[in-house]
Amino acid sequence: MKEWDRQRIHDRELTEKVTAEVTEKVITEVTEMVTDSINRLNAILIEDGRFDDLKKATEDLKYQRKLMEELLHQEQSSK
Repeated sequence: MKEWDRQRIHDRELTEKVTAEVTEKVITEVTEMVTDSINRLNAILIEDGRFDDLKKATEDLKYQRKLMEELLHQEQSSK
């Protein structure tokens, strides 16, 4: 095997390793961000006594997203 072939294989393996590491890090960060957003939404609903909305948000993803857009946006605007 020629040296440049070895280098190409090494470069490809390195690229695959770095890509896997970056992908894992991004997945972890996004998961933490989403979890934090859902927890903030739940806290707002609990503080406001909106238990029916809390229950519905756990069962209906579209409704949860709607509440997140409304309530988390309001939370950020008031800061």
